[in-house]
Amino acid sequence: MGRRSPDAGPPAECLAERGGRRDLVLVGRVLSPLALLLAPLWGTGCASSGARLIEGVVAVDVLPLDAVDPIGDTRLVHPTHAQVTTAHFDLERVTLAPSAEGWRLEATFAKPIPTLKEVRASRDRVVEIVPQTIDVYLDLGDGGHVEALPGRGFRFPSTEAWDRVLVATSMPDTSFDDAVYAKRVTAQGRRLVAVFPRDAIPASGVRGVLVVVLATAPEGEGRVRGVTSSGSDCQVWDEQRCQLIGEGSAIVDALSVDVIGQRPVAMLYPEGQRPRADGIPVVFSRAALLGAAPVDARDVAKGDLATVFDRAGVALGTAIVLDVVGDTASMEIVGKGALEAASSVVFVPKDKR
Repeated sequence: MGRRSPDAGPPAECLAERGGRRDLVLVGRVLSPLALLLAPLWGTGCASSGARLIEGVVAVDVLPLDAVDPIGDTRLVHPTHAQVTTAHFDLERVTLAPSAEGWRLEATFAKPIPTLKEVRASRDRVVEIVPQTIDVYLDLGDGGHVEALPGRGFRFPSTEAWDRVLVATSMPDTSFDDAVYAKRVTAQGRRLVAVFPRDAIPASGVRGVLVVVLATAPEGEGRVRGVTSSGSDCQVWDEQRCQLIGEGSAIVDALSVDVIGQRPVAMLYPEGQRPRADGIPVVFSRAALLGAAPVDARDVAKGDLATVFDRAGVALGTAIVLDVVGDTASMEIVGKGALEAASSVVFVPKDKR
């Protein structure tokens, strides 16, 4: 069977007329217009694109991935530099698919990617780097982690823990649990191409994915640049002086998701496949403090973390337990601001931090 072009869209048998519009029908499920925009996430076929039946429920493998991102939606600003601008981090399209060498990631940006030569990584070490680092977080359904890799400065909702992350960087000299670094990273015009080992992604499939763009750092935590509110100077590529300008996490751009302040960053899932959990009701909320009940003091303790959700199941923030009195956990929001719409909390298992 011939391979379909990524630009060809779903095959004709996957399309149906619904009230004058064309919806994508995937294994008997009609997707919403928003989901239709993200349809490339689920491959270019219909039932053959990765849909599988697990315990009587249709589950969809998000790979192969081929998705576009809005232009001009970067959330941080890169200070003045002779070769690098904010537009260099503006993601336009991402593909991740099997290749003869393993898995091939291609990320297309708004401007051609420069190569920065003779960047000092230490007193006696000079390196050559590309400005962008790309993390691809994968939910394999195995539990995983809520904290992103060091230096990234964000968390996932407690219901969407990642199990593996693919890292495309020109500074692969760090090592973290469940992180797989690209065997090779090259800049080809506006495309950053990375090749990963074949066993980087298990054959069992991927439930959810998050692709984020960060700025490469020659040294420092996680080899990504930090964020400052003002005063950054990138005339010289220096770790202490050259920081991204803005607030919150080190994410400059993310594929098809909004990164809002210090909220947990959600993954992308096929329609109807986002993990859910029964939350514990919020019984009071005042400024940055809230209480959740009923809880079992044997399972919840001071210092435990929880994701705070609104009534629609949207993750609003992260809270830390201050104390447990009776069946009520007193909590404080991590970071700035109150969560007036807080409805429930889901605690982060200790093995997912």
